[in-house]
Amino acid sequence: APSEPAPSDPAPSKPEPSDSTPPPPSIDPLTIDVGDVSSFVVGPKHAALRSLTIDGCGTLADLVPLRGLPAGIEIQLGKSNCLTVERLDGIEHAGALTAFAIVLDVSALSHATQLRRLSLRNGPLPMAGLVALKLPSLRSLDVNLRKSSRGDVQRLLEAPLLGMLDELGITLDAAPALPALPRLRSLDVSLFPDDTRRGEFRFLRAVPNLKRLRIGGVEQADLGPIVALRELDTLDVAGVCRIDARPLAKLPKLSWVTISRLVDEAHKPVRAGLEVHRSNPYALCSPPRP
Repeated sequence: APSEPAPSDPAPSKPEPSDSTPPPPSIDPLTIDVGDVSSFVVGPKHAALRSLTIDGCGTLADLVPLRGLPAGIEIQLGKSNCLTVERLDGIEHAGALTAFAIVLDVSALSHATQLRRLSLRNGPLPMAGLVALKLPSLRSLDVNLRKSSRGDVQRLLEAPLLGMLDELGITLDAAPALPALPRLRSLDVSLFPDDTRRGEFRFLRAVPNLKRLRIGGVEQADLGPIVALRELDTLDVAGVCRIDARPLAKLPKLSWVTISRLVDEAHKPVRAGLEVHRSNPYALCSPPRP
């Protein structure tokens, strides 16, 4: 046994009190099956959880068992449209929500004061509830509008919600009629029109201060509205298959551009300080097979 310290030795420091049980291990990120949601219990092991995904197919009436998870958590609902979530009650504390599931009612998000990013990837969207949301912290919105009527699409595009955004992503069947969005800095437009031969980009006049733009889904387009975006730093037009991209070199702040693999080498933009890359994000722009 160790000897007692000599009287001249300093007294040992008092140990800090501690729990007899060690802290639970971290489980971040966490994936749970849709069938386990109803029995899910929030506990101490979830205190530092930052990301949660609900996987699988089925229908959830609500997400009330998730209430109590850390504020600001990132939540993903499903990986395809085989999951349906009727209401979003229970995740009003989320900081980011991505739903590949079909969501029938978003009204619970009216209490989501910390929600910064919202992505709804399957429709038709619950438009009445969506356009009524305030969401004071929202800065990024990504929505698939392909199954929404033209009237519903326009209702969303004119909603006050859009005026607060820094980033907007929209997937739709026709060029959008955007309202003036001077605050918007990043725009992603995925087009799936019936006639893919030529696109019309005049709607870009509504977003004069863009720094990042990704747009595609047509074979050809007039790039004039893009060349007018003098603040652009990053541009992806790889989804516009056949263009003369040389005018893009006139954009004074553009440092990175991605063009289609089908663009002739003689038609790519050239300027000192401009990086040019090629990509093939759309089957529409796939190079012909030999």
